[in-house]
Amino acid sequence: MRRSIALAAAVAAAGCGDPAVRRIRLTRVVPAVAPDCGAPPGARTLTVAARGEFAPAEDTGAAFSIEDGDVAVDAFPAGTRWIEVRVEGSAGTELAIGRTREFVLDDLPDGAELRVFMAPRRGACPVGPMAVARAGALAARAGAGVLVAGGVDDTGAPVDLVEWYDPDAGAFAPVDGSLYAAGLAGASMTTLADGRVVVAGGPEPAYQVYDPAAGAFGPPLFLERSRAHHAAAALPDGRLLLAGGCRPVGADGDCSPDTALADSIVVDVDSGVVQDGPGLAVARIGAAAVVEADGRVLVAGGIDATGAPIDQAERLAVAGGANAAIGGAAGAPVRLASGAVLSAFASAVPSDAAAVVPPGTNVAVPLAAAPAPRADPTATALEDGTVLIAGGDAAGTAARFAPARGEFDPLVAVPPVFGGHVAVRLDDGAVLIAGGRDVDGTAVADAWVFRPDLTGRYTAQFNAGDPVQADSLTPRDPSRVVRSGEPLRYVVSGGPGAGAAPSEWAVAAGPEFAAPIVVARAGARGGGVAILFGYRSERDFAYVALQSGEPARAFAMRDGQRVDLGCAGPALAGDAVDARAPLPAIEVRIAPASVEALIDGERVLACDLADELPAGHVGIGVIGGVGAAVDVESLVALRR
Repeated sequence: MRRSIALAAAVAAAGCGDPAVRRIRLTRVVPAVAPDCGAPPGARTLTVAARGEFAPAEDTGAAFSIEDGDVAVDAFPAGTRWIEVRVEGSAGTELAIGRTREFVLDDLPDGAELRVFMAPRRGACPVGPMAVARAGALAARAGAGVLVAGGVDDTGAPVDLVEWYDPDAGAFAPVDGSLYAAGLAGASMTTLADGRVVVAGGPEPAYQVYDPAAGAFGPPLFLERSRAHHAAAALPDGRLLLAGGCRPVGADGDCSPDTALADSIVVDVDSGVVQDGPGLAVARIGAAAVVEADGRVLVAGGIDATGAPIDQAERLAVAGGANAAIGGAAGAPVRLASGAVLSAFASAVPSDAAAVVPPGTNVAVPLAAAPAPRADPTATALEDGTVLIAGGDAAGTAARFAPARGEFDPLVAVPPVFGGHVAVRLDDGAVLIAGGRDVDGTAVADAWVFRPDLTGRYTAQFNAGDPVQADSLTPRDPSRVVRSGEPLRYVVSGGPGAGAAPSEWAVAAGPEFAAPIVVARAGARGGGVAILFGYRSERDFAYVALQSGEPARAFAMRDGQRVDLGCAGPALAGDAVDARAPLPAIEVRIAPASVEALIDGERVLACDLADELPAGHVGIGVIGGVGAAVDVESLVALRR
């Protein structure tokens, strides 16, 4: 894509019945370091597609010859939320893809320009570079871009320059002002729920807040005690948790002997009030943390006071209650779309340890296929439910974790990274990887952007039988979802629990549907079938429960509590959803305030609801405990 694209979209004009027209222009981001990456030779066709909460139609896509120069699309739907672009070569071979960040047409001025970064699918293009080489830096999302600070340069000296990556330019810009310490050895950088970024701890007992709207840091505020190499997490109420770590930090950035910490603090970054947080079962240095749906914080990875890797995680009850130890989770945590947490690779020595912690459980489930050993790679959750793993091995390779298979696939088109780099996901679903060390251990200023699949919130449909999209089907517990065959089939086995709530499930990461049609070929072996929709987390979703001999019913989980939506049909036939040949054809139609279900073409449920249902992922689950199972031959979700 070497030229621009002019688009027009119909937008409802205030105070009149006729739609107005909002014109926008797409322009490719051209990185100065590699201007031809993303605009490959041999390009023949340019395809543009609008995505939003609408079904694909003639007015949502267009294709052009590259030779046409600047091209225009007459009209896209008013509900367009992003634009996808593909460049193809001869015989339709895909060469590069890209996507705008999410937007609302009403919020854009007429003639607005939207930038698109193009790169090969599951490949990368260089950007930047940064103004200075740096390894061991900190990075976090800040507004539309990424804030990068600290680290050491190619001479080993601490870096005091702060930079901001601008995705619209594919370049870095300096940030005015200074931080409370250079290098920031052992500090953390965390994006809060309101978008501000906090740098905390490390060389000094202090923290500082960056406001993306102002493009500047506020003054440093001081903590009572020093803390470095800690885990940090942004809590839902806007406060910051700092857990474990050590004090003080030596000149080389390492912890001083016998200073490992087994406590935590909670910081109100606005008032400066610091409260004691939950204690840790073991002092740990260099751990990481994720916040779970119920507000508890899972801390994993790191080393103990002797320098040995810690092979268990712990769940901290920040709001009160008992903490819990989680055996078998040794690596840094990454939260998956199902609410489960991937814990993979140790932070100190190369390890092939990889497990998934199902939500609400205290036991990690080892992955059936052990990955190649890595030490302290970066792990970045992608919009399609997979996870990008970068670095941590001698060759500096990258891999993609597919939760549906529990496997790590090598990514051969990604430049090598040898540790000390940062990786942060951007608004368009791509991932910025910057800095780190080269094969000789020298800090570098290089940066590049990895382009995953385009699957995301507004993807038009999901098909579990598609080999690419199937990787996005994310189990709650990977040991209870078995995938096999060609075409693909699944078995979801029941777990502990009973009653009308699903005990196990798998959700389609990526697309979020407000009004989907979910079509499945599925049958139950004991128990029943649950069709999930509006899935936000394991504590927040809705579902239709189908069990032979029982009425079809609609329920919701709200803050972890089952709520009857007051929607029930007649009792189903005694074998209505049994696993038989052929498997029952199930169709569930969702509108914002209604639900309808059919089995083999016969309506079994139809209700208007008192409240609108939220948008979210779709999925399939099993009703019934251990011994129950659902055979799934197909699962497709479409926008209405």
